[in-house]
Amino acid sequence: MLVLCVGCAQALHKPPPLETIAAAPGAAAAQLLADADAAWGRRGEPGQAAAAEDLYLQAARADPRNPGSFAGAIRAKAFRIGREKDGGERSRLAESAVIVGQLCEENVPAAAACDYWLAAALGLQARERSAKGRAAEARSAYSQALRLAMDAAWRGDPDAAGWADDARAALR
Repeated sequence: MLVLCVGCAQALHKPPPLETIAAAPGAAAAQLLADADAAWGRRGEPGQAAAAEDLYLQAARADPRNPGSFAGAIRAKAFRIGREKDGGERSRLAESAVIVGQLCEENVPAAAACDYWLAAALGLQARERSAKGRAAEARSAYSQALRLAMDAAWRGDPDAAGWADDARAALR
């Protein structure tokens, strides 16, 4: 996914507080996560991917030290992006996925899942943005993608070498 990071250099800003993007938890974190997983299992049904996303975000708000909640929210957003016809909504979902990835990194900085899903979110956002005529920004985005891939490789992520290779190829 890091190959898609063209145009996402501007994506990394200070994210808003978790409380502003996630509804107040309606239950304990473990229950919310179980409900989110159940909704995710029904993601092919109308509205279930969005319900899973909302529940994952509530679970993240209830227990911000659980990277699985953030990862689930980004995964649900990615699923929704893949099925959304409206370009503006796809862009909004991709931007919000980056924010969730950043919040994951802030709350659980040592979690490889946070690095992975932030990189995935950056790729989604890059795919939704046009980089024509923005070579400097594209180069900066690929440099950022390479840095994230190298960090993930250092922590032993088996997919990181491929991400780094893709970023290096784009930088040539």
